[in-house]
Amino acid sequence: MKKWLKLLVITTFACCAMNVLADGQIVSAVNTSSASQPVLVPQGNSTQAPSPGVTAPIDFGDNQSTTLDTKAWGALADNDLSAVLAYTNKCISLYADQARMMQAGLTAYVSGSNDDISQEWALNDVATAYYIQGEAYRAANMKDKAKEAYKKILSDYSYGQCYDPSGFFWRPAVAAREKLEMLAGGVDWDFGDYTSTTLTTKAWFALEDKDLKGVLAFTNKCISLYGDQAKRMQSGLNDYVSGPNDEIFKKWALNDVAIAYFIQAAAYRHAKMKDKAQEAYNTLISKYSFAQAYDSGISQFSAGEFTGSMTPEGLIKALQASGINVPGEETSIKSLNKLLEDKTLYRVMKKRNKESDVLIIDRLEKGHQLTKKEIKLVNRSLIETNYPSDCPIRRGWFWKPAPAAKQILHMMELGGDWETAGDYSSADLTLQAWLALADGDLKDVEDVVNRCVALFGGEAKKMQASLKDYTSGSNDQIGTYWALNDVGTCLFILGEAYQNAGKNDDAIKAYKRVVNEFGYAQCFDQGGWFWKVAPAAQEKLDELGSN
Repeated sequence: MKKWLKLLVITTFACCAMNVLADGQIVSAVNTSSASQPVLVPQGNSTQAPSPGVTAPIDFGDNQSTTLDTKAWGALADNDLSAVLAYTNKCISLYADQARMMQAGLTAYVSGSNDDISQEWALNDVATAYYIQGEAYRAANMKDKAKEAYKKILSDYSYGQCYDPSGFFWRPAVAAREKLEMLAGGVDWDFGDYTSTTLTTKAWFALEDKDLKGVLAFTNKCISLYGDQAKRMQSGLNDYVSGPNDEIFKKWALNDVAIAYFIQAAAYRHAKMKDKAQEAYNTLISKYSFAQAYDSGISQFSAGEFTGSMTPEGLIKALQASGINVPGEETSIKSLNKLLEDKTLYRVMKKRNKESDVLIIDRLEKGHQLTKKEIKLVNRSLIETNYPSDCPIRRGWFWKPAPAAKQILHMMELGGDWETAGDYSSADLTLQAWLALADGDLKDVEDVVNRCVALFGGEAKKMQASLKDYTSGSNDQIGTYWALNDVGTCLFILGEAYQNAGKNDDAIKAYKRVVNEFGYAQCFDQGGWFWKVAPAAQEKLDELGSN
């Protein structure tokens, strides 16, 4: 069930934390600009020189605090410590006195509208400047300097708030306190932009790395920031949200907090901490039962994806025109799928519209050993982003963490290899079987299908025996027969793999098992519907001339 990757547009300067306010609501802002800042009135020593050693010309622009902070964020992204100090020191020298006066007039964080919070512009921007300084010093391994900057926020500018281009304010003092705690503990977790998507994505990576401490750092941060909002979203529902993806994404906190618990449970299982794993799964089930998790789809190309004027050959031509060497295989589809395995493709793909792409590429550049699945995933995403006129966009789907957690708990109760039980859920095995079929890897298909049948065949037969016809109704109702559906689908995939390999006798055996043993199985299509597996298997049998 290692399903991840919700779409996220990267914010330009968001090295920030989304923090829940006292009433649990995130302060939103439609627009924040320097227009809300009064005409420049320098405060303190405005002639303070920038830090020595600046490697690029420093342009302070209009000298407004918002301008200086924005330029400082850009310098931080470029790892230019000298420029960061030039911009932040200029902001501090001009506006620190006014910021302290604003701080002195407050006894709590300002709440309310965008305009209300922006009234404290000097306080907000000076606190942000010190936070950027702290981050720059920390990145340069100048820990004492970083601590000094973070502590300055806590002592003098604790009620400052920073606007994020995504549309909310976060609190530099809260983030600074957290960074001080990490420095004191000898750890340096990078929470990125603190969004729930980033935190859960980083947690998935930590799970892949078998890093329990990392998993707990990222998931607990997600839960602490968004747990209350997730509970409110859950309490307002009587069933799963349906409709367009955008409607389901509106429950982002509920979805991502549930995923955080799901990842935690998986990490505890791998660490052989059974009680902790069960506790995390049960929390997910009891408190976040209507959560849904987005899966962006299978990375491999298939001929059926190309419609209208789009063709595999056209995509290859577009890639080659950009200087990309596309491997020569038997078919254009196989050539494109071979290209997906290239670990260096990201170097020539400049556009990156997904946070997950950025995180995977960062891992590549830091020398992490990534799985073939991760490499294919990011490469497919990059091709879609950089060649939108030539490359089809995958159709993603949502899966439901609570039913998956129930299934894993059931497997754990049965005993056996419970530490890895969740890694072999029927849904995950079915997905692996489809991927192996697309790769033309017969042995992998056999291994995965045999495991699925061994683990879930008994349950699938019980479900089949309980039915007198196909299950109808909503997708959720059909999905309650998960074992029957997945085992039947896996055997169908096995039949196709044998047929593709020219092993028709073995293919006939697999198709007949679908028809005779799992006749009411249904398979979920990425388009959002179920199709009946046995009739499809019978068509294959007819095609092979089997009675």
